Amino acid sequence: MIDLTRALIGYLRDDPTLTAQLGTFRGHAAVFGVSPVPEPTTPPFIVTQSISDETLGTKGRVVREIQQDIAIYDDDDGGVADIETIAEYIREKLRVHFDVPNWNMCGLQMSGPSINDVDDLHGRVLTARITLVR
Repeated sequence: MIDLTRALIGYLRDDPTLTAQLGTFRGHAAVFGVSPVPEPTTPPFIVTQSISDETLGTKGRVVREIQQDIAIYDDDDGGVADIETIAEYIREKLRVHFDVPNWNMCGLQMSGPSINDVDDLHGRVLTARITLVR
């Protein structure tokens, strides 16, 4: 099993510029791989989950293409400028490959942010298309 979500959570939590913009949960930056997020979480927060995982046919290598959503949410009591700023920061940050245990990243494409407002939260979602080989 590829632990891409855990690697991405660690990569985002290790960025002091990003974590300064996020809320917290139990003393850590509010970045999660599950939804709904645990309570009490201080917004804004990030939820990242794999939405597709495809094995590509190759000779002699294992290649996986994974689409991973990275959603940013904040209370709807203000504007959306904060989450849009966070989304753009993450988009730029993910121009650089990051470590995924037991895999080599050979491709990373980003799309979004797109609007993903839910209930009483403003939301923006980025989608990463990540290609891993071993």
